[in-house]
Amino acid sequence: MESIYERLGDENLKKLVDIFYDKVENDETLKGLFQTDMEVVRSKQFMFLTQFFGGPTRYSEVHGHPKLRMRHLPHKVTPEGAAAWLSCMESAISELPIDDSFKREIFIRFPHAARHMYLFPDRLDILLIGLILIFTALGTWACKIVLKEWGHDPSKIVMDETIGVWITLLFIPFNHWYIWLGFGLFRLFDIWKPLGIRTIDDKMQSAFSVMLDDILA
Repeated sequence: MESIYERLGDENLKKLVDIFYDKVENDETLKGLFQTDMEVVRSKQFMFLTQFFGGPTRYSEVHGHPKLRMRHLPHKVTPEGAAAWLSCMESAISELPIDDSFKREIFIRFPHAARHMYLFPDRLDILLIGLILIFTALGTWACKIVLKEWGHDPSKIVMDETIGVWITLLFIPFNHWYIWLGFGLFRLFDIWKPLGIRTIDDKMQSAFSVMLDDILA
């Protein structure tokens, strides 16, 4: 059975990409997303769609694995943005010189991919704050139980470090490079414990202080 790519052909695929990005560049929701050379963006999309539609792996050969979600981390993809993207794509497909059933077959490939791109930094912040509060309470309760047997701040307890990482994520851009940098800096401050953080834990010597020193770090 022929792939969508084989049935569509390079000429129509190139036409689809060009029509699509003409619409994107005039869409109020989407036009601000692209700060790079649009010819480069169009070229990458052509290579990606070739692969996406079952053709040669042009994108992977040049740029590596698509990693769609990771590559979209710098962008704030919302349901509204995804809907606008899908609308532009549906409109672009409708202008191709192919029959309607083939147009529908092409379009149904996109909604799932668009939903996969939903990234909610704002909602993630709310989720992280909730997790931080809940696990700080749970961690303090758990520490009261295990410290009697394990001693103060044993290495077996890692919930405090986990909470510290979550707090770090609240204050950095939602980008994988910043996430790694934030994690590294947190571990540095957690080990170093500057600005009197170590003193606070040494003086309090309580279940809550086990959590507190990592929160402050």
